[in-house]
Amino acid sequence: MALVNPHPALKVAVPMNPMVDGWMGDDWFHNGAFREQNMPYIYEQEGTRSNEAKWWTAHFDDYDEYMSAGSAGDLGQRHGLEQMGFWKKILDHPSYDAFWSDQAMDKVLAAQPLKVPVMLVHSLWDQEDIYGAVAVYKAIKPLDKGNDKVFLVLGPWHHGQEIEDAASLGAIRFGSDTGTWFRQNVLRPFLDRYLKDDARGDDQVAKVTAFETGVNQWQKLDEWPAAPGRKPLYLQSGFKLGFSADSANLAFDEYISDPAKPVPFRPRPSQPVGYELPLTWPQWLVDDQREASGRTDVLAYTSEVLTEPVHITGQPIANLVASTSGHGFRLGGQVDRCLSR
Repeated sequence: MALVNPHPALKVAVPMNPMVDGWMGDDWFHNGAFREQNMPYIYEQEGTRSNEAKWWTAHFDDYDEYMSAGSAGDLGQRHGLEQMGFWKKILDHPSYDAFWSDQAMDKVLAAQPLKVPVMLVHSLWDQEDIYGAVAVYKAIKPLDKGNDKVFLVLGPWHHGQEIEDAASLGAIRFGSDTGTWFRQNVLRPFLDRYLKDDARGDDQVAKVTAFETGVNQWQKLDEWPAAPGRKPLYLQSGFKLGFSADSANLAFDEYISDPAKPVPFRPRPSQPVGYELPLTWPQWLVDDQREASGRTDVLAYTSEVLTEPVHITGQPIANLVASTSGHGFRLGGQVDRCLSR
């Protein structure tokens, strides 16, 4: 927000995991799908000035809690959320209208001159705001005519992990404390450059600093994505996956979806949102997905054993043709950026 008509005293900005557009992909909605697990956060933030009022639940498993209510609206009424101003705004603006687009920071910043050097810090497994940092990068990079004001960092972290011990995330270990490396080798020299009179001239950082998982190495790049290109991956008959269009699935696969038994996005028991161990909210993006793939209402496709590494960079695009026998059907989804092997 400080970048909007910045004060002359502001010399540099480092937005870390910024919440940029709460409807498109950060926090509240993910392109139209309201995230019910944000309801406790709304309640606790607005219930009292001191944040002392805590959300209560009658179930150990959040999945059971939300299913018992039947809808987000009914659950909100059970907790008196209609007294919370922001909850009423959520209910009043379920679609992407001017309420959301007018406050979307990528759009706001793209409409004004770029006056302050900016380093956007993005977590590849940000469980809350995985949309914002890269959206702002795409929006303001064209404004950087001298190619000296916009920087991007993509690290192997959950939300905010770049300022913590970041040697691992869930069951994944990276072989080094990536958070400390970022702070010492990227963040500090970047801030020194703009805030210290005696900063070393050779202490420069790359325009894009990105961690490549698998090989577990930091890459210094000139732009993002580094090498635009496409490698199509096709759904095939027999629930297989392959790189050849010749064997692409020309028929169709189907499943029966029961709204009374929705597919959870976290393995059960789904514990409440929180950061105190052993709660698992910060790690859910690296959860083991085999539980969901075994459901009869989930289609899973598997490739042959890979004979060489597959390098995925940038933001994948999914082209999916689907039909439904139901009513009020809306097909949508988001594939977020990645850098992995």
